[in-house]
Amino acid sequence: MKKITLSVVVLVTLLFSGYSAALADGVNSTANSTQPSRLKASSILNNNNHDHHIQYSYDYSYKEGWKRGSNAVYNRYANFIRKCGVGNVDTFEALLAKLNFEGSAAVEDEAAGSKLETNGQLPEIILDGSSKIEKRLCDLLNMTPGKREEKPAAQRSHNHYDYNKSGLDKGIADGKKDMYKKLHTDTNGVALTDEGQFALGMYAYNEKKYDQAMLRFNLILLESKDNGELFQQTIWISGYTRMITNDCAPALIFFILSMVDYPDTNKEETMFYVASLLKDVKAGGILGFATHRYYQKAKSMFAWWTEVYPNSKFHAEGLFKLGQCCELQKDKGGAAEAYKKLIKMYPNTTLAQDAEKRLKALASLWPWD
Repeated sequence: MKKITLSVVVLVTLLFSGYSAALADGVNSTANSTQPSRLKASSILNNNNHDHHIQYSYDYSYKEGWKRGSNAVYNRYANFIRKCGVGNVDTFEALLAKLNFEGSAAVEDEAAGSKLETNGQLPEIILDGSSKIEKRLCDLLNMTPGKREEKPAAQRSHNHYDYNKSGLDKGIADGKKDMYKKLHTDTNGVALTDEGQFALGMYAYNEKKYDQAMLRFNLILLESKDNGELFQQTIWISGYTRMITNDCAPALIFFILSMVDYPDTNKEETMFYVASLLKDVKAGGILGFATHRYYQKAKSMFAWWTEVYPNSKFHAEGLFKLGQCCELQKDKGGAAEAYKKLIKMYPNTTLAQDAEKRLKALASLWPWD
């Protein structure tokens, strides 16, 4: 009796599976949602009747599409000038050439001939010119606006299962709309102004959630129709945020853009940060080899800056970094002079103690001590 019952159950199950497959294939794709599995009950045969390609259900394909659409919108804002900065060494040189300030001629004269020839590349950024900030950056970087192409949605997953096309496409469209709404409205569904986006960005910044902060700042940079004080502040704080997360090249882009378009905004501080970033940034090369460094330019800028801004709150740090740049350039005499000046002007400080350690190291056979 048990054997007969089992056979009947198997037979009914097979018949029901065949009926469900026919309904799913021939009637309505939404019928797939009735399946307990995320896959259709049937296999789709290719033309040779050999390989079996299983297709995901409408609902599962829709969820996959939603995720893709949502991520596409989010990444458009979150990854604007992220982790890459400039396309190549020549483009970076074009950016640095925009550094015009009192004393810049002397800096350029002293830095002449310090270039390291290299054909190394940094990851490319795409500036399609669709926003005023991108148009301005194309001009600043001597770049021709590119074309941001959206690739067609992949119809097959990594494990070779096919997605339901209508479900996938619908999910992508709805995911984009949903993420756009989330980024542009508050919790009550009210549209966010530039001031609202900036407030959210600063809140995230103060919470040290820097990626979230940059997301909000980028929304302003890409979409604001105002060139006023808030826009200026957003460019500057974007540079600062990139700097403290060690994204040196993007930070330089924002700071130099601020210097060029708004030369009187935080001038003293901006110049200090630009020189600091030039000490650390590198362009080109692979895995750190044959990279293009800017120690000489940073050294020249610090030498100029420490003379022009002797009362700055960053003056002691500027002297120490000048000494570091001299060391990096194998200029022991210049390094010792900077460190001694720091010790004399700012005794009993942590930086003075660090400078004393560097002086001892310079006098040692092992300068890295």
